[in-house]
Amino acid sequence: MMDRYSMPTAVTKLNDRDNDTLEKKPFKHSDWYNEGEQQTQSDIMRIICLGRTGAGKSSLGNTLLGQKWFKSKQSTKSVTEKCAVGNRLFKGIQMSVVDTPGLFDNKLSQSECHKEIARCIQTVVPGPHAFLIVIRCDTRFTPEEKACIIWIKEKFGEKALDYCIVVMTHLDSVEKDDQTIEQFIKDGDEEIKELITKCGGRYCAVNNDASAEEKDIVLIKLLQIISIMIKANDGKVFTNEMIRRLTKALRRNKEAHGEYKMIEPDGTINPLPEVEEEVAEYYQNHH
Repeated sequence: MMDRYSMPTAVTKLNDRDNDTLEKKPFKHSDWYNEGEQQTQSDIMRIICLGRTGAGKSSLGNTLLGQKWFKSKQSTKSVTEKCAVGNRLFKGIQMSVVDTPGLFDNKLSQSECHKEIARCIQTVVPGPHAFLIVIRCDTRFTPEEKACIIWIKEKFGEKALDYCIVVMTHLDSVEKDDQTIEQFIKDGDEEIKELITKCGGRYCAVNNDASAEEKDIVLIKLLQIISIMIKANDGKVFTNEMIRRLTKALRRNKEAHGEYKMIEPDGTINPLPEVEEEVAEYYQNHH
């Protein structure tokens, strides 16, 4: 069965429904552990924001959620120290957005990085619909960002690129120069063009300081891009051996100990030791 977010009807719902509501409540995770669960589970659209410190991941997450949920500020020091998650019901589509620390920065040890990956992925089983690679329009493309494709391939495998979208923040800096984002890309850094190309040509741009109405227009566009992307991926969410092993670990824990409070009401993620062990073992065997 094809995921409903990959279908044109999902876009129709976005355009036709006007009952946009915000909710602050924990997610239901119990449905994720069923044996034989297809990797097209469609109750929640699951999105992971990736990028260097200061790229605007947390601000983008807040834009997607329609509220200031994640801590964010202009800084060269990471405000997000641990992965966190927020949710929103937007025009008929339930979204889960995961904010991550600067995983591209190489400031975390291998062990710390793998723990954050475990923390992040355990909230998006049976797999994410999209990875958003967040970069800025108003600064030079950094060495960490240039290496992000290598990082994604190493941590998730080459197939993950089929689920990546480049999201450029600080669009206002481009518009101040009377440019469109298309002109900015055309006249800009060749490495940004290469990044977008490796992500299948998928990109969008956002001003995180824009009005709520303008932000929601960008969100609709982003959800449409995700819809087309998932359809191109045969309606399936991203998965790999690590995610499958992690899902089994969650199921074993549930069978042994009952329901596990994975996410606090404020979006804090409670890491499960069994999941961290599975992820650590996976990377040890694959690197």
